[in-house]
Amino acid sequence: MSAQKKMAYEASPGELYRGITDVSENFEGETKNVIERDPDFVLYCKKMNKQFKGIGRGAVFDEKHKEAVDFLGWHLTAEELMAGVKGTVIVGAIPAVIFVIILFLFGFGLTIGNNEIIPITFLLDAFGESAFTVFLVLSLGLFGIIGFIAFYIYNYPISVADDEKNKALTYVPEMVGYLIMSMKLVPNLEKSIEFSAKHGKGKVADDFKKLIWDFQIGVYSSISEGLDMMALHWGKYSTELKEALMKIRASVMEPSESKRYQILDKTMMDVLDSVKEKMGDYARSLNQPSVMLFYIGVLLPLLLVIILPVGSAFTSFPFATPPVLIFIYCFMIPMIAYSFAKSVVKKRPPTYEPPDINDNYSSLPKKGYMLFGSGMINTKLIFVLILIIGFSISYFLSLEGFPPKDLFPKDAEGQYSIPLQIIPADKQWSEVFQKDGPNYYQKVAYDLYFVQITDPLFGGGIREGEFYKSLLKQGVDEDTAENLAFKRLLDITSKPSNDPTKYIFWACALLTIVCAFCFLLYYSNIYKRQAQLQVIQMEDEFKESMYMIASRMGENKPVENALKQAKDFLPNLLISKRIFGKTVENIELMGMPLETAVFDPVYGAMKGIPSKVLTTAMRLLVDSVSLGVEVAARTLMSLSLQMENMDKVNKSLKEMVSDVTTTMQTMALFIAPMVLGITTALQKVVIMTLSQVVASPDMETGSGVSDVTGSAGGMNMELFKISIDSFKSFATPLLYMLIIGIYVAMIVIILTYFTTKIKEDNELLFRINLAKSLPIAMAVYLVTTIAANLAISAIM
Repeated sequence: MSAQKKMAYEASPGELYRGITDVSENFEGETKNVIERDPDFVLYCKKMNKQFKGIGRGAVFDEKHKEAVDFLGWHLTAEELMAGVKGTVIVGAIPAVIFVIILFLFGFGLTIGNNEIIPITFLLDAFGESAFTVFLVLSLGLFGIIGFIAFYIYNYPISVADDEKNKALTYVPEMVGYLIMSMKLVPNLEKSIEFSAKHGKGKVADDFKKLIWDFQIGVYSSISEGLDMMALHWGKYSTELKEALMKIRASVMEPSESKRYQILDKTMMDVLDSVKEKMGDYARSLNQPSVMLFYIGVLLPLLLVIILPVGSAFTSFPFATPPVLIFIYCFMIPMIAYSFAKSVVKKRPPTYEPPDINDNYSSLPKKGYMLFGSGMINTKLIFVLILIIGFSISYFLSLEGFPPKDLFPKDAEGQYSIPLQIIPADKQWSEVFQKDGPNYYQKVAYDLYFVQITDPLFGGGIREGEFYKSLLKQGVDEDTAENLAFKRLLDITSKPSNDPTKYIFWACALLTIVCAFCFLLYYSNIYKRQAQLQVIQMEDEFKESMYMIASRMGENKPVENALKQAKDFLPNLLISKRIFGKTVENIELMGMPLETAVFDPVYGAMKGIPSKVLTTAMRLLVDSVSLGVEVAARTLMSLSLQMENMDKVNKSLKEMVSDVTTTMQTMALFIAPMVLGITTALQKVVIMTLSQVVASPDMETGSGVSDVTGSAGGMNMELFKISIDSFKSFATPLLYMLIIGIYVAMIVIILTYFTTKIKEDNELLFRINLAKSLPIAMAVYLVTTIAANLAISAIM
C-alpha cells in the first residue's frame, strides 16, 4: 500500500470532517444544517468561468487574496476570480469598441471618394478644432472605466475581507467580556466558549461556534488546542483578541480563585486599553486627511476657476465648456473627495452599533406624513407648498428687489429713484436693449423670464436679428455679419450694469429646491431618530438599573420581585415602563414564564425594541436565572461593568475626534460655501474679461480670432488667441453658478458624511445633520455669490 493511501486510510474522523462547516439557525438544541448560499460576487465569477472556459487557467492566488478568501470562507478559486476579471473586460470592451466606432463615424462623418456616406459631424460642429481631442478623451475615459471596474473586481475579496475584519473587531471586547463572565461563574473553557458563542455576534462568534463543532467531531484533541489555533488565526487581525484568548486559557490552570479573577480582570482591561490606544492613533491621524479633504473639495475648484477659461483661451481646448465643467465639478472631484473620505471613515475603530429603526416601528407616524398638532399632514403636500411659495418669492425679488422698487417714485425719464436696495432687482432683457429693441442684435424666440431661448432651432438667434439682416443688405458676408452682430451684443452685455442674467431668481430658486428636499429628508428621518434616541436612553438606563436588580437577586429574591422593585424604585425611567413593567405584568397577570414574558413575539416585553444591547442583556438575565439567582446577580454585575467600560471607550473616541469634527463642520457650513461663492464671482470676472477681448475693436472679424499682445523688453509677445466660436462654447456665469451650486450641495454631503461617520457610525444621524446643514451651506454660498457679484458690478 502506498504512503498516500496509508495516510488516507489512517486519517482520523476529525480530519475527514475538517472541511464540513455547520451553520445553525439556533445554536442550542437545533440540529438542522443550512447550506449557505454563495455571495453574488462568487456566483458572478463562477458564471464568467463557465461562459469563458479556460480564460482563468493557470491563475494562482497571491498571499493577500488567499488570506482574504480563506477568511471570508468563500468557495472561490483563483481561476474563477481571474475569469471574473478577464470576462468583465471582454464583456465591457466589445460594446465600448462599437460605441467608439459609432462615435467616430457620426462625430466626424464618413466620406468615400466624393460620396458623403455619413453627413453627420456633431463633434466637429460642437467642438471645432478640438473635436479629435474630445474624441480621444471620451474613448480613453470609457476604456479607463472598464479598467477600473476590472481592478475593482480583482481587489473586491480583499476589500470585503478588510470590512469584515473591521466589523468583527467591533465585538472583540464584548466576546472577551462574555468569556470572562462565564469563566468567573464556572471555570470551564468549553462552557465559556459556548456561552460567548451563543450571546455574541459577528465573525468571532461564528468562529467560536465552528471551534466547538470541530472539537466535538474530533478535529482538535482538546478545546484548549482549538482555542490556541483560533488565537493564532486572529492574531494577524487583532492582537488584543489573541492575547486575551491565551490569557483566558492560562487562567484555567490557576488553582487560586482570587488569582484567576485577577488574570481575567487584567485581560479585560488590556483589551479595553488596546481599543483606546487604537482610537487615539486614529484620532491623531485625522488631521492630515482633513487638510487633504479641504484641498480637494475647496481649493482645487478655486484654482480651476482661473485655469480652465484661461487654458481654453491659450490652447483652444474645450476646458470651459458646460460638459467639461459638469464632468469635473459634478462627477470627478466629488468622486475623488467621497472615495478619500470613505477610505478614512473605514479605518475608524468600531465601538458601538446604534439601534436600527425600520419603517414599521410602532411609534412612528404613517410613512410620508408628519405630526401636525393632534393630527398628521402629508409631507409631499408641504414639499409642493414650499416650492410654490419659494418660486413665487424668487420671481418677486427678481422683478422688484428688496425693498420693492415700486415703493419708490419715478423721475422724469420714467426711471425709479431708488436710494438703496438690499437685494437689487435683476436687469430685464427689455431694459438692457431698450434703445434698439430686444430683437435688434439677437431674436428671442421665447422669453420665459428666467431664461431667454435664442436657439435657431426655435426660430431665434443672431441671424434672425435686425442688425444681422441689415449687414447682409450692405453686402457683408454671412460669417462676418454674424461675428459683428455677436461683438455688438457682447459689447453691451459684458458690462456688469447691463447683465440681463436673472441671478436673484436662480439663487432663490436653487435655495428653494434645496430647502424643499431637505424638508422631506428631515421629516423622513426625524421620528426614527427620536425613536432611536429613546432606545439609546433605555440602554443607558439599563446600566443604572442593573445594580438595583442584581442587589435584589443577591438577597435571594425571585427575578420578578427584583424587576418589580427596580420599576417601583426607578419609576421615571423609560426602561422601567417599557421592559420591567411589561415583564412583571406578563408574569403576574398572564402567568408567563420569564423567557416568554420577555421574548414572546406577540406579548413579550422586548417586542418592537430593536436594541442588540438590550436583547443580549435580557437574554443573559433569562439564561443566568436558570442557574440560580446568585449566579444571575453576579452575571448582571459583570455585564454592567462591561457595558460601562464600552460606553467609556465610545465616549473617549467622540472626545478625541471632537476637534476635527468641529473644524470640518465649520468648513462644510461656512468656509467651503463662501470660498466657492467667491470662486463663482471670479469666474464671472474672467469671462467678462475674455468677452471684452472678443468684443474689442481690434478683433479680426473675418477670421473670428482676437490677438492679445503684450510687450517685454521692447518685444511684442503674443499671449493668447481666442476665437468667437470658442468663446461661445464657454459656460455662462449663470450656468457656472448653477454647476457650482450643485457642487456645493455634493461637497457638503461628503463633508457632513465625513464629520458624522468619524464621530458616530449612525446613518440616521448623518441624514438629520445633512438636512440641517445643507440649506445653511447653500444660503451662505448664494449670498456670497450675489454679494461678490454686486461688489464686482460696482468696481468694473
